[in-house]
Amino acid sequence: ATADMAKTNGPSNNISNPVNPYATTPMISLTIQAIFKMIFSGQIGVPLLLLIVLSPIVSIVLPLLNLLGNNTISLVYNIIRTSLQEVVGAPMQYATYPKHLEYPNVPLDDIMRKIDGVPPLNYWFKFSKILGVVGAVTDTAAGLEASGVKDTDPSTYDNYNKLFTDNGTAPNSKYPTPPYVPDHWEEDAEFARQFLNGVNPVMVEVVSDVSGQLSNEIVSFFKTTKVAGESVDLGALAKANRLLYVDYEGLDALNKHPHQAYPQAYNNKNFTDDETVLSRVGKEPRYFESPIIVLQLDEKREKLQVLGVQLERTPGAQIYTSENTEANKWLFIKTAVAAADSQYHEWVTHLGKTHYTMEPHIVAIHNTLRKTNHKIYPFLAPMCRDTLLLNWAARLTLAEFGPDSFGDKMTSVGVGQYMQLIKKYWEDYDFFKSGAADEELEGRGFSPDVEFPGYRYRTDSLKLWDIYGTFATDYVNEVYASDAEVAADADLQSWATETSDPTRGAVKGFPTKFTDKKILVKTLQTLFWICSGFHAAVNFSQYDFYAYQANKPLGFRAPVSDWPDATGDKDWIFENGMPHMAEAKQGIATARVLTYQSHQTIDRLDEFFGETGSQAYNTFKENLQVMSDEIDARSANDLAANGPVYEYLKPCNVPSSIDI
Repeated sequence: ATADMAKTNGPSNNISNPVNPYATTPMISLTIQAIFKMIFSGQIGVPLLLLIVLSPIVSIVLPLLNLLGNNTISLVYNIIRTSLQEVVGAPMQYATYPKHLEYPNVPLDDIMRKIDGVPPLNYWFKFSKILGVVGAVTDTAAGLEASGVKDTDPSTYDNYNKLFTDNGTAPNSKYPTPPYVPDHWEEDAEFARQFLNGVNPVMVEVVSDVSGQLSNEIVSFFKTTKVAGESVDLGALAKANRLLYVDYEGLDALNKHPHQAYPQAYNNKNFTDDETVLSRVGKEPRYFESPIIVLQLDEKREKLQVLGVQLERTPGAQIYTSENTEANKWLFIKTAVAAADSQYHEWVTHLGKTHYTMEPHIVAIHNTLRKTNHKIYPFLAPMCRDTLLLNWAARLTLAEFGPDSFGDKMTSVGVGQYMQLIKKYWEDYDFFKSGAADEELEGRGFSPDVEFPGYRYRTDSLKLWDIYGTFATDYVNEVYASDAEVAADADLQSWATETSDPTRGAVKGFPTKFTDKKILVKTLQTLFWICSGFHAAVNFSQYDFYAYQANKPLGFRAPVSDWPDATGDKDWIFENGMPHMAEAKQGIATARVLTYQSHQTIDRLDEFFGETGSQAYNTFKENLQVMSDEIDARSANDLAANGPVYEYLKPCNVPSSIDI
């Protein structure tokens, strides 16, 4: 295994026959192949020539230096090796995930594939983007310093708000205060709105079978309980498509609750209660509930009302409502639900359903259509930018299998358990049912006959989905005259074979062959949606909902059972449950970087469509402009009513790939 991946993820588990990355002969062989290839193609340049001259030297010296455990040197070696493989046209290889040391009995080799080793340099960030990201990091660090909040300060409501100021006076000059959320996060209406139009709008489902979808405790509770003085007829609400629910069942299956945020498997240290606040950060046990939330859609079908929350999965579990629960405890319960949602959002909805899901697709596209400069590749090329680098970097940092991992220190479930959540998602995965916007929505009960104008995510995603479908249809009709031509395209069939092959891309439900234009169009449409529209909706909303960590804490420090009925208040929630100030500051910094604005949005892709696809792309842009105008008009109305806007799927905000 390459040392960089061994450091973080254990053995790379290469699907192909792995080559020893420190063997001298393969590197020299690659170098010779590269020389001949460039000589015959006339592409020798000074940078590559230097690379070729130095490669044999590096191949001899690095194995010796690697004995010192220098991971930086091994990284440089693998970058050179990957670059040479790219020059000679060698395909990228797939790898599986190793077991997490904290959960040695949970295999992870059956989830989505990843790239083996370091991505080729042409999948790395442009230098200008690196400078932009560094600038955002620097500005955010300066803003956090200017706030005057120290890492060791107590977690209080006042300190959380002070983070968005210059030392408690003017608004912070380096990063903005998130819109709407800090002023409304405590309200039931805002809590409910975020299930529809927040950072994780894909958990809510329509109830069609009350006894089959809801727990016995919830059904029994509402047979005898009134809300706002009115009886609640769950069956009648379900029949009118006005009963919805959110179920975090997967969290209940995890076996470490609370989870030790500083797992001994990777961190050979012990946490003691007498440590200072700063040294406790990231080491305390983290709690998470596995709640069920029941919601009622109003008669105008615009807004949701929270009917009740069930936290435990035991028989006779209590159902909490705003009427039977003291106000501060009710806020604590809603915050616990928000923390549960954070676990699902960051690790499954965001990382699993977009970043990790797209990775085997990009490798397969690289190995087949990009390799032959296929006529379908210009349509796919904008979807592949930067994702491989981001995923590889995430496995070294945020999602590291190793000591001091961000995912362990900052989130309640920890890295090993979030991988189990992804594993569960992938077990039931189907390319079209899980990835196509229309089928995914219908799978949650939002069929076309269910009216729901207040579900802005649904409205905008279906509009964009249809626009993608028109674009894919126009492009395919331009490059293929008939279904027979599609079926006879050997390179296209190679792409289908590699992507669906259980020993290669292993994407379940992906076409094993393309028989006609219709299935090709649906495939292109689905890929475009996953990496652009869907990712935009669940990624670029992060700053608005996570920067103010009280709204959506990543790590929760107390279970609901710890609530002191006699003395509990909002201050208790912040001091005992919310992330420490050091973690709240880290949350702002992370959200700021993860929402760094892309410069390759779907309305700025003219460079990819020259002789081929130009007319299709021009029509695409016209349709995007119509959608943009509609969103602008809606936002104007929302702002006039002092409400929040939903613009995450406005085309100028939607990158063409997962590029941050």
